[in-house]
Amino acid sequence: MKKEYFRYINTLFVVIPMTLIMAFVGLMRNYGFGEDWISNF
Repeated sequence: MKKEYFRYINTLFVVIPMTLIMAFVGLMRNYGFGEDWISNF
C-alpha cells in the first residue's frame, strides 16, 4: 500500500471509533439507559 493512502486509512481507523464512543457517551449523559436507548444511538 502506498504511504499516502496509509496516512488516510490510519486516520480513518482512529476517527470512526472515537466518534462512536463520543456519541455513545453523549447519549448516556443526556438520556441514560432507557428502554429505547439503542434506537436513539
